[in-house]
Amino acid sequence: MNNETYYTIGEVSKICNISSSTLRYYDKIGLIKANMLSFSNEYRYYTYKDIAKIRIIQNLKDLNFSLNEIAKIISNNDLSYQLFIMKKRRDEIYNEIQILQNTFHSIDNRINNIENEMEIMNSNVADSLSIELKQVPKRKFISIRRQAQFIGLNEFTLYFNELIEIARKNNIIPSGNFTLIYHHINLNNKYDELDLKNTIKDIQICLPVDTAFNVPSLVSYLPEGLYLSAVTKGMAGKDKFQKIYFYIQSWLKNNNYSPIGPMMDVLLSDIASFHPDSIIDNIISEIQIPIGTKSYVASNAIS
Repeated sequence: MNNETYYTIGEVSKICNISSSTLRYYDKIGLIKANMLSFSNEYRYYTYKDIAKIRIIQNLKDLNFSLNEIAKIISNNDLSYQLFIMKKRRDEIYNEIQILQNTFHSIDNRINNIENEMEIMNSNVADSLSIELKQVPKRKFISIRRQAQFIGLNEFTLYFNELIEIARKNNIIPSGNFTLIYHHINLNNKYDELDLKNTIKDIQICLPVDTAFNVPSLVSYLPEGLYLSAVTKGMAGKDKFQKIYFYIQSWLKNNNYSPIGPMMDVLLSDIASFHPDSIIDNIISEIQIPIGTKSYVASNAIS
């Protein structure tokens, strides 16, 4: 032996706070090769250089570099390469942070939505149709629009699935309220059950997106303005829908307002509640209709 100090695997394990099995694995893959001092002694030993290399490996692992990347950094003694790999890892971490922030905001929004839903359920507001007016800001969303002679739970499930898949492909995590726009319902017309039954259904399913999301081919907007608002519980069957239709028309007439856009449902229930077994009776939604005074509508009519 020369005058260099040698350390057993057990000693290095204690010095560097690393398991012996990990050291053996590093030896196996060639990351840290221990020294066999003689053929008569099969024990392997480490030097201060190996200890320094182990600390470098541990430091790079703390930065979430893979062992393959660490091996390249150690073997490639080039500052330019180190700068490149560090910048690459920094950019990856930044993207991970953005994803985590989006996930945090999404969960936070859903917590607020569930708390609001619980408050509505406890107050029994949804059991009786009560109309109010509200100023709604401009809303940004992605959406799909579909037409069919009949649209039921099966079709809605497929449409929601299609929109959610678009959101996933674009790293959009659903957090806001899904909104259904009924382009085929015109509250300016008198309710006609047969006519409505035979009308081609024209539904737009919308999902709010963050203001930073900007893919022009996917993004649409709902205009800001004055909206009629009414909270309801359960999906509206024929009889319930007719009552809602008449009630809204009567309220608009008595208060000198007219619809200036399609009827829509903002689904206040959390997406976890969109199970077919419970959605019919328990889903909470807010009917919204953009409105203007009749004088406003007349003055802005196209002749």
